[in-house]
Formats: sequence, C-alpha cells, structure tokens
Amino acid sequence: MLALYPPMKWTVLISLLVAAGCAVEPELTYEQAAPRPPRGGDEGCVGVNCTGNSPLYAALGIFELSANPEEVSARGFSIDQNNVYLEPGAHKLANFHVEGLTLMARDTTTGNQLPPVAFTDVRVRIKHKSGTEYDLQISQPRPTTFYAPALGPTFFAYQIRYRPVPPEVAPRGSVEPWTDLCPYVDPFEDGTQGTWAVFWRGDRIHPDTGVFYAHGEAVGNWFNISCAGEAPGKVVRTGATYAVNPATTQTQAQASLDMFTAHYCPNTTTRYTRLGTDIDWDDKTGSNTLPTPPTTFEAIWNGNGAYCIRTPRLPRSEFGGYACSLKSCSDDDLTNWQLHGEVRSGT
Repeated sequence: MLALYPPMKWTVLISLLVAAGCAVEPELTYEQAAPRPPRGGDEGCVGVNCTGNSPLYAALGIFELSANPEEVSARGFSIDQNNVYLEPGAHKLANFHVEGLTLMARDTTTGNQLPPVAFTDVRVRIKHKSGTEYDLQISQPRPTTFYAPALGPTFFAYQIRYRPVPPEVAPRGSVEPWTDLCPYVDPFEDGTQGTWAVFWRGDRIHPDTGVFYAHGEAVGNWFNISCAGEAPGKVVRTGATYAVNPATTQTQAQASLDMFTAHYCPNTTTRYTRLGTDIDWDDKTGSNTLPTPPTTFEAIWNGNGAYCIRTPRLPRSEFGGYACSLKSCSDDDLTNWQLHGEVRSGT
C-alpha cells in the first residue's frame, strides 16, 4: 500500500495535454484538450484524449529523443550534439545520452564524465525539421525514489525548461523567457512538482497508441523524458522497465502502463479512467501490494489489455459500454493472478 498522496489509497494523478497541431511553429508544450460535455458527472477518455489519468499519448513523440543527431523523432525533433554546454560558453559537453536512468555526457574541458548531480544549467540544442531551434535547459537535480525501496537507490529528476534559440545579436528585450517543458503546476507524488521530469532509456512507446514496441538494447540511441505524474514515469518507478532492470520484459512494461491508464481492450486507444481515481495494485516487480483485506478487485493485466475484469474502475455507463468483450475474473483467477498476468489491480 502506498501512502504518498492523500487519500490513503494510491491516487494516480496524470494530466492530459494534446499537441497544438495548429501552431505556426512547432511547440514543445501542449494546449489542454477542450472540455467535452461531462458524462455521469465527470468524463473519462475518448481515444487518446482524456481529462483524466492518462499519459501524454499525443505528446510522447516530442518527449522521445535520440542521442544520434541524424535520427529525428516522430514529432520532428533531433539533438544538435555540437551545441551541448554546461554553464554556456564555459564547458562544452560531448556524447550527451542516457543509460538506464542516468544522464551521461563528457566535459570536454576536464575530460571527465559529468556526474548526474552536476547536470545543472546544462543546455541542449534541439532542432526541428522545419528549421526552428530550441535550447533545453536541464537543472536542479532532485533525488527520486522507486515505489519499493528494494528496487534500488534513488535516481535523479530534473527541471527542464526551453526557449527558442535567440539571435546571435539579440536586441534588449528580444530574448524569449524560459518555459517549463512539463507544464504541470500541481504537485504530484509526495509533493514532487509536476514540472520535474526523468530521463530513461530502454523502452520505446508508440506516440499515438501507447504500445511498447521496442525493449532493451533494441531501442538504440532513443531515450524518453517523462514528466512527474505521467503514466510512463510511473511505470519506471514500479521497476517494470529495462531502464531499471534488464531482466524485465516488454510485457511487464505494457501491463503496468495499461493498468495505470485502464486500457482494458487490446487494439484500441480508449482508456477507461479519469483524474484522481484511486488505484491499488500487486505486480511481479514487488513495487506495491494490495492491502489485506483487499480493496475491491479491478482486473488482471497481461500486456494485452485486461486478462479479466471483476469491478471496472468507473461505471460502464460513463462510456456507453466497452470496445471489447471482457472476461469476468473468477475468485481463482484473482487468487492465482500471477499465472494469468503481470499486474493485479484494485480500486
């Protein structure tokens, strides 16, 4: 049982933002989805667009980058490895990349690897295929924990801001201010501000469907940036990713993400959840444990949606039914859940 955020059950708080596709220039932040008429007092998710605890499916392409400057993300961004600096103008950094949960770069002034705690005011030039360029500023390293201490020591989250690259000779007042890459204003998870983010490498997630499609070294040079409160970052904190443990499987990661976002039906993008829904769970990584006596059981998750469902997270009436036929979980299924899936959840 996690007791990091009131109420006593673990409350998944994930804001949804969608790409601002009508912008004249590419943007690194997203406008909040326009509200739709509420159903049943509140709304859940329609496709990848939710007002509730769904990750930034529409935005994940922006938050995936490759350390190889020749590789361009699904949203059209790449890294300019010739323009990465610690304390701009003082220390040029080389080979900026991510290993597991660790930011890596070599200080060309000292010849040493930059330790994760020293990534403060590191500026990384990001190019868009349209020709627009941005600087990302990485600063204020903060220790971050896993849900289960046994999964390992703390790793670092950072505050990340960005701004368009100013002209070489910028008139007074013409340089745009820094903007938070993670535009969440409310604190998440033990008071962690939503503007913080973690870097991680070891899994790739399709930016539209939320499907994990590469795991382990198959990801190549690609890494993710996940804001506090987003579901992918929560998956990292469960330990169900290659970034945390190379022994994990793609199925474990998918089952964990599906559980956090109530992705019941395979081959669909609909999530049956909303902001502030209380969730408890068991999983094979040992990141959390259902209380005794248990909560109301919700489902068993096997990496292909829900293996079975006992009590849906939200009333079926809020969604007009589900996009698939759902098997009901028997008592035996729930008792022997590890034979059928990777995660067992309750509400």
